[in-house]
This record gives sequence, C-alpha cells and structure tokens, in this order.
Amino acid sequence: MFARGRNLVHDSAWAAKALHTIEHNVRCFRSETIVQPSPRYEGMWARDTMIIALGLLDAGRADLAGCLLRAWVPYQIHEDDSPSDYVILNKHRLNWTPADVSCPDGAWLRNNRGGLVTSVYIGRDTFPDGTREIYSCHPDPDSTAWWILACGRYADTTGDQRLAEDLRLPLQAAMDNLVRRDSDRDLLVEQCPNEDWADHMRRHGKVTYTQAVWYGAVRAAVSLGIRGPDSGEVRAAIHTRLLRSSGPLDWRCPRSHSNRVAQDFSLLILHGVLNADEAHRLLRRLNRLEAPEGHSVVTPAFQKTRMGPYHFKRGEYQNAGIWTWLTGWEAQARAMVGDVDTARRLIGSCFCPGCSCIYEWIEPRRGSRHNPNFATGAGSILSALARLQEAEHGSVSGFVQ
Repeated sequence: MFARGRNLVHDSAWAAKALHTIEHNVRCFRSETIVQPSPRYEGMWARDTMIIALGLLDAGRADLAGCLLRAWVPYQIHEDDSPSDYVILNKHRLNWTPADVSCPDGAWLRNNRGGLVTSVYIGRDTFPDGTREIYSCHPDPDSTAWWILACGRYADTTGDQRLAEDLRLPLQAAMDNLVRRDSDRDLLVEQCPNEDWADHMRRHGKVTYTQAVWYGAVRAAVSLGIRGPDSGEVRAAIHTRLLRSSGPLDWRCPRSHSNRVAQDFSLLILHGVLNADEAHRLLRRLNRLEAPEGHSVVTPAFQKTRMGPYHFKRGEYQNAGIWTWLTGWEAQARAMVGDVDTARRLIGSCFCPGCSCIYEWIEPRRGSRHNPNFATGAGSILSALARLQEAEHGSVSGFVQ
C-alpha cells in the first residue's frame, strides 16, 4: 500500500514535469498554435508534433492536441506549391555534403502530393521562416502516417468529429500519398534511407517501424471516414514480409535485410500488429537492449562507416544512448502486457539522477545529456504513464488474436 502511494506521487510528479516541458515549447506561428521539439530545434517537426499530441490526449489536453494537429494542414505538399518554399537535403546519402542540397521541381511536387514535410523552419538565419524541409529525398512516410493516426486517436478519445470533418480532404490526400508509396503493391510502404526518425541508420525498403505506424494509420482511417486499404490485409502483409519466428527484421529490401533489434519494434505492440503471445516474445527479444541506466536504441550497434550522413562511434548518439521518446514507447508496450515493474523502471530512466528536465537522449557511459526540455520525449512519457495507469487498473486494451 505504501509502495502504491509512492508510485502515485512519482507518477504525478513525472506527468507534471512532462506537461510543463510541452507547454514550454508551445508557440504561435502565423496564427497557428505549434510546438517545437525543444528550444534548440528551430522550427516544428511533423512526427514530433504527432507524438506530442498523442501524449496530450492521454493527459486530457485534447484542446491543445487538436490545435497542434490542425497546424500541419498548410504544410501538406500540393502540386501547385512554389518550389522555392522547399529545401530537399538529400541526406539519404552515406557521404553527404551541403552540395547535395536541392530544390524540387513540379514533377517532384506532383509525385509527392499529400505527404507532410519533415520540418518547417522558424527563426533560422539561413532560411526564411516557413521554409519546408525534406530530410531525405521524399516526404518521410512515418510523419504522414503519424498525422493520420493521431487525428484518428483524437476522434476516438474525444468523440468530437469536427476535426475529422474539417480535415477529411487533407487526411484523404495523406492516405493516398502513403498508398502510392507502396511501389510493389504488397500493401507495405517503401522508403529511401533516412526517411524515418532514425536519421543516421539508413534503414530503407520495408522498415518495420514504418509499417507499424502505417498499420496504425490504416486502422485510424475508419474513425476518420477516409478510404484506405483493409487493415487485416495490411497486418497479414507485415507478418509475411517482416516477422520471423526469430523476431522482426529491422528492414528489408530486395537485395538485403537487417536482423538488428530496435527499440521502436515496440510499436508493433502499441498499434495492434501482434497478438498477446507474439508481444511477449518480442519483449523478451527487446531485453537485449538492456543498458546501464535503461534500454538503448538498437543492438548490435552500427559501425560509424555504416551510418550516414554523419558518423558516430559505437556508444554514441543512436548507437547506444537512452532516448526518452523511444523508451516511452517500450514502456507503453511493457505496460500493455502487464509488465508494470519494467514499464515503471523504463519511465524512471528518462528522469535521470540530477536531471532537472526531460532530455532527448542520455549517454550513460559518458554521463552526457542532450537537448534539454525535449517535448517529444515528454509526449511519449505522458502516453507511457497513461498505459501504466491502465495496466494497474486492469483496463489495458485487448490484443488481436
């Protein structure tokens, strides 16, 4: 009983710190309410906004979440946009240099219509406010899918259909964009290197993380009243192409694949791709990510010559650091299967000893911390706390059988 009381105190303090972190990053830009990932990020990022909005919905802040979701409508790609509003970084290349930066043409805008840009620049000396960045060579499919998923969650959580009605055409265009990314018509979306959150791992082809978010978007389409593929068929395609008895592939393309274990596999559980038995097996596999103060991002770590466009040694950056928003995903997955002790420990690892705020990532071996007041991590932590509370009250949603 005393332990439960202490847990409630910790949960309340953690939630308050997470909400404060998000509110610290909320801004007004061109009459819209937007959120920056952290004060050091000069602009707004699509996937980060959606993860933050999901956390706000779990924390009962649907009003702010709805504003953040609407703010991305002007930054959806249209074929009649001005190419001068865009910058394509082309950071899918291993040996990237600033000379690789380009601008789109009309054909690129037409082919990528409906997708969300990676980020929108605000307050930079080198580009005008409102410049739209494409990190790799196409819109990140996960960002577009996260938008659909978060809007669907808003409709389900609030019962308010006004957002879905107001955004039906943009959301349908977003779904159509993702369907076109299925280049071989196997119901899975394909991507170039670095077209997801892991901006140096160069995952490409059919990336398991991206398929998990894609499946979540397909399921959300029902709540939003937009057309999309059959969710059962998409789920079956993920199982056929990417899930093996030994565990999921990290990514797969026609000529190669990766067997690395990645923390973002947790989304296969969160978004309903796995049944209960499969979820337990996956989490046993994720135990390999155990690090001194939490769980790392991927194992085995990458060699610096295999990463791009910048190179990091083993034990640096995405190789071994503890990332708060990925840890929040794993904590949610652990809570959903009833492993509340591990879920709580993972959440606690995001609040490192002596840390006065939430950071983007922490390197336990070096003791270094990066990007304080990180709102994306705060959003994921809020969702993790909600799943933890549901688990402790026996109200976690059931698994697909």
